[in-house]
Amino acid sequence: KVGKVTLDRYKNLEWVVCRAHGVDTVNLEECRKRNVGVVATAPTAKPCGQWICDKITEDDAVLIFGNGSISKEVQKRIGNFNVVNTKTGQNEIDRYLKFCKTIIITLPLNKSTKNYFDSKKFGKMNKNSYIINVGRGETVNELDLIFAIENKIIKGAFLDVVQNEPIQK
Repeated sequence: KVGKVTLDRYKNLEWVVCRAHGVDTVNLEECRKRNVGVVATAPTAKPCGQWICDKITEDDAVLIFGNGSISKEVQKRIGNFNVVNTKTGQNEIDRYLKFCKTIIITLPLNKSTKNYFDSKKFGKMNKNSYIINVGRGETVNELDLIFAIENKIIKGAFLDVVQNEPIQK
């Protein structure tokens, strides 16, 4: 973790390079105060993209939330997909949720994405759909997800991450 203690110890630090997805272990506010740059590399995008693609069959209609390095890796490997980004309207998202069998979540966790996938979203999904979450855990309301699976509202989920991860500011 990189925060006040680390930054106090290394006064000449100019950059923090995170060799993982996201910067959850870095106190971004403290780095901003000290003019320390932060960059995240994605060395595991290819294996993660392959792991996701192993869960998808050729005829799946896929909806991908997010357009970062993992999303782009999946897009290279599959043919039938739609990507949701900040420009995608809610009516379009609802239409995609109805017919897509695989919903891939690669979103960062922030105020607008926390619990984005909840009982309302699950209720709009195809009953045969699966969620694959490799984004941040709290983008999915886990209690609502469990309810949706147990009550056959959706078919299932593959989770790379779970809740209780910090929100990026």
